[in-house]
Amino acid sequence: MKRVVFLLFALLLTTSVATASDVHRQLNEIRTYINTDPARALEELEQMDVALQSHSSHRKSKKEAALYAVLYTQAQDKCLIPHASDSLILSAVDYYSHRGRDKELRALSQFYLGSVCRDLGDDFRAVEAYLPAADGFRELSDHVMERRASQNIADHLFNQHLFAESREWYRRAYDCAVFTRDSLRMIMPLEGIAKCQMADGEWDASYDNYVTLLALSRAIDNPIGTALAAEQLSIITRRKGNAADALAYASLAESLRTGDDKLFPYYLKGQAYKALGQPDSALLYLNRCYGQTDNLYLEASATSALASLDSLSGQFESAYGHMQYYASLKETIDGSVDRVRMSNVLHRYELSQERRQTTRHYTILLYWLLFCFALVCFRYRWLKQHARKNDNSTLHFEEQLGACINQFMQSPWNNELSAIHLSRTRGFDAFPSERTANLQMELFRIFRPIVDELRQQSPTLSDSELTCLLLCRLGFSTYTQTICTGVTDTTIRSHKHRLRAKLAEPYLSLFKI
Repeated sequence: MKRVVFLLFALLLTTSVATASDVHRQLNEIRTYINTDPARALEELEQMDVALQSHSSHRKSKKEAALYAVLYTQAQDKCLIPHASDSLILSAVDYYSHRGRDKELRALSQFYLGSVCRDLGDDFRAVEAYLPAADGFRELSDHVMERRASQNIADHLFNQHLFAESREWYRRAYDCAVFTRDSLRMIMPLEGIAKCQMADGEWDASYDNYVTLLALSRAIDNPIGTALAAEQLSIITRRKGNAADALAYASLAESLRTGDDKLFPYYLKGQAYKALGQPDSALLYLNRCYGQTDNLYLEASATSALASLDSLSGQFESAYGHMQYYASLKETIDGSVDRVRMSNVLHRYELSQERRQTTRHYTILLYWLLFCFALVCFRYRWLKQHARKNDNSTLHFEEQLGACINQFMQSPWNNELSAIHLSRTRGFDAFPSERTANLQMELFRIFRPIVDELRQQSPTLSDSELTCLLLCRLGFSTYTQTICTGVTDTTIRSHKHRLRAKLAEPYLSLFKI
C-alpha cells in the first residue's frame, strides 16, 4: 500500500514539473515570434491562460506569470488593442525590478508599463516608466527599443510643452535610427526635432530639417513622412510670407492623406487662401475641418481662423461666438498641460540616476578597498611566513655552523693555530703553500655545508675570501691568518672589506665580520 501511494505521489510530482516546464518552454517559444506575428502570439497566450485556469492544480510560477504578463501586454500593444488596466504589467515590473533578474525583460516590462499608461491618458506615469526602459535598452545596446522608448518620451514631453527636453529625446531616437541605418525610422524623430525648433521659434533651422525630411520621405517613397513634412512646410512658408508655396505644400499633403487625416491639410489650405486674399476659398476649407476633429489644437486653430475671417467680413456676432469657443478650447488645452509636474518627473529621475551612479561609484570604491585590504593581508601573511622561513633557515644554518666549529675544535689544526694565536711572540714563519692548501682543504671539508650555502648565496666568493671568513669566525687574529695563509695583513683586511660587500644579513652577523 505504501508503495502504491509513493508511486502515485511521484507520478503527480512528475506531471506537475512537466506542466511547469511546458509552460516555460511555450512562453519562450512565443517570445521568438511575437514581434513578427503578434496576433498569433496573442491567441496562443489567451489559449494558454484558459487551459491553465481549467486545471486548478496547474498554476504558473512567479517567473512564468511575470513573463506571461510582459508577453501578453506586448502582444496587445503590437495588435493595437488599447490597454484598459495596468494591474497585469505592474506584476511583471515588480518581479523584474529585483536585482539579478533578466535585464531585457526588466526593460521590456518598464516599456510596456509606459505604453499602458499612455493608453490610460497618464503622460506623467508613462514618462516615469519609459525613462528607465530607455536607459535599460541603452545598457543592453538594443538600439531599436531604445529608439522606441526615446520617441515615446519625446512625444509626451512635447505634449507638456517641454520643447527643449523633448528635442533632446528626439535627437536620441534619431541617433538610434541612424545607428541601425533605418531610414524609415528616422522620419518621426527628425519630424520631432523640427517641430520642437518651430515651437521654440527657430524657423530657419526647422525649415531646413523639414526640407531634409521631405527629401528623405520621397527617397524611400513614404507618403506619411512626405505629408508630415509638407504640412509643416506649409505653416513655415506662410509665416515667411510665401502663401503660394504654402498652398502648394498643403495641396501636396491633402493628396497624400485619407479620411479624417485630410482635416489638417484643409485647415492649412484655408490659412493659405486667407493669406492669398481669397476669403471664400479660405472659409470653405476652414469650415470643412471645423467641428469635425477630436484634435483640440486643430479645432482651436480652425476656430481662431474663422473668427478672424468673420471679423474681416463684418460678421462680428459670428466672430464673437467663434472667439468664445476658442477661449473654452484653449482653457481645456491649458488644463491638460502641466509643465511643472512633468519637469518634476524628469528631475526626480535624474536625481535617482545620480544616486544610482554615486552608489555604483561607492560600491566600486568599496570593492577596491576590500581588494587592497586583502592584498595587504596576503602580503603581510606572506612576509610573515617568509620571515619565519628565513628565521628557521637562519637557525638551521647557525646550528650547522656551530656543529662545524665544534668539529674543527677537535682537529689538530685547531691546536696549531691556537698556539700561534695565543703566542705573545711573533717569530713564526709563514706556512709553505702546500701546508696552506692542506689547511684550506681541511676547512672546506669540515665546513662543507656552510661553504656550499655561502657559494649559493654569493657565487663570486673566492676560496681565499672563504678561508678568511672561516678563520675569522673561528676567532683567529689577523696575524694568525697571515701566518697560515702566507699573505700580508693588508690582504686580510682587503678580504674582509670585500666580504662585507658581498655578504648580506644574517651572514655578516653570524660570521662577525
